[in-house]
Amino acid sequence: MDPMHQDALGSPSPHHAYAEHLFSLGFGLPLWQPYPIEPSDNLLGNVGYVRDGIFHRLFNAMLSGDRESNVATGTPSPVSPAMLPDPVGDGQEPGIGSLDPKSNVFCSSGTSFTGEISGLRIDYQLSFKSTVPSGSLLVLPGGAYRARLYPESDPGQDVARYMFEHYHAWQARALRAKDSAFAGEPLVFVTGYVRSGQWAAATFDQTDGQAHISHSMGSVTEPSSFSLDSPNGRLYHHSHLSRGTPGVQLPAGQRMLPRWTPSQDTLRPLRIEYTLFINACKIRFRSPSVTLGGNVGDGLEHADYIDILLSYILKHCDAHAAAAHDGDVYALCKTRDFPSKRQFVRLLDDVSPEIEVDEAGLAFLATRGTKSPIGIFSRLREFRTSRRKGSRQDLTHRAPSPTSPANGSWNALEVFYRGLR
Repeated sequence: MDPMHQDALGSPSPHHAYAEHLFSLGFGLPLWQPYPIEPSDNLLGNVGYVRDGIFHRLFNAMLSGDRESNVATGTPSPVSPAMLPDPVGDGQEPGIGSLDPKSNVFCSSGTSFTGEISGLRIDYQLSFKSTVPSGSLLVLPGGAYRARLYPESDPGQDVARYMFEHYHAWQARALRAKDSAFAGEPLVFVTGYVRSGQWAAATFDQTDGQAHISHSMGSVTEPSSFSLDSPNGRLYHHSHLSRGTPGVQLPAGQRMLPRWTPSQDTLRPLRIEYTLFINACKIRFRSPSVTLGGNVGDGLEHADYIDILLSYILKHCDAHAAAAHDGDVYALCKTRDFPSKRQFVRLLDDVSPEIEVDEAGLAFLATRGTKSPIGIFSRLREFRTSRRKGSRQDLTHRAPSPTSPANGSWNALEVFYRGLR
């Protein structure tokens, strides 16, 4: 088996462990290798794929093929305005995490921390304590920004139907593209993301359940460092300034910030930010290996939560294809402790969420009620129609970034679902 996916001892690779540990935060799919972008870039509408914890962009499905960002691969089919409604507002939600430095540190379940990142200091030190054998950490010294196509909801069914119609053409185009590394991986449509200019990430495993991890940043231009106090534990880490653990690869095109010396005090770092999480819509077509009543848990190690939900949908209906979004997963889990992937498989069997299949043979989770994501999405479409008729309404919604506190205490899922209540 590829060592990038599993080591000789059978432990999951760092990117799989990190993605499972931090998905519960409620921000979408965690990227072990954050995707570098210019501050002016916008990932909304990007179509690409995730491999080894890295997002690979193919094109933007909401821009025409002659736009500069699409020239390399082209857009197989421009978006029809009738198929995808206009975003509400500009999609940008300002980050204010620096007002509460303690909210700039994220830990997976079973891990806690002491210390804080002070806005008055460029150096800091954090101490983590874990009572579980494995976990992951994310530190954002400067906070983060969040952008979503539809801030009050997930994208509903329209994005999925658009993907369903063009999916095979997109795959064929990507496979034919010159210098493309695409090998037929599942495509994702980006409907939101979290980005930051500074970050440090770590994941650890094989501890005795009483591990201590230290993290420090010497200055704004020096690499951060992690250390693990556990005799048998393993630690993988990196940051925006450093590769960190030997063997941690960087995505193609990622640029390291220049190092400073006393004689270079006028040198400015390259302006670049990094995408840490993406909200994604996925499609899966039925194949001979995906049969009605198949095992949802097959290939669980390399699947994300959306993949598990797609398997469940195809298992329990005879649709031609299934569609799911990370928002569907969060909706199923919001009233309970967030499950591991194995627990999520059992949760689906216990809850048995209803499935609906449209006339084209595409299956979704059925959502009921005016405050469901699809219900909210329908109201947004009605708003667009009324606006074109001259109605002046303002549905622009801005929410705090993932690094802001919620009612005085940090609860990522509570912030994520505030608009659904």
